[in-house]
Amino acid sequence: MDNLSVLVLGGSVSGGGGVNHLNLTWHALLGVQPTVRFKNAIDPSYYLHCTRRFVDRAYDVVVFDLGANMFSSASGDALEALVQRVRCLTNATSTAVIDWHGAMHNNASRVAAAHTNATLLDMPRQ
Repeated sequence: MDNLSVLVLGGSVSGGGGVNHLNLTWHALLGVQPTVRFKNAIDPSYYLHCTRRFVDRAYDVVVFDLGANMFSSASGDALEALVQRVRCLTNATSTAVIDWHGAMHNNASRVAAAHTNATLLDMPRQ
């Protein structure tokens, strides 16, 4: 598992915003040191603009941690487009969409995961 390359694309949560314990960070949860790309207060469409700037090489796994940032009604469509585009750029064999249960009171992350055949990771609110 040490050779597994993982990319995490997300918002402030991906960068550690609101994480009060080191055991809840992505490298601790995944058991590998991922490449984490994040920006505060963005929705999935942010990464659709010049996607290659954020995806600079092939990865085995890509995690989309944008469930807490699904602000607009178009966010679900943007997430679906992002998953498809990043799969092409990375040749990832596995993709996952994080759903922070109840964060935005919608099911856009769940629908995007279903439409793109990405694994849905349901993260309970603590």
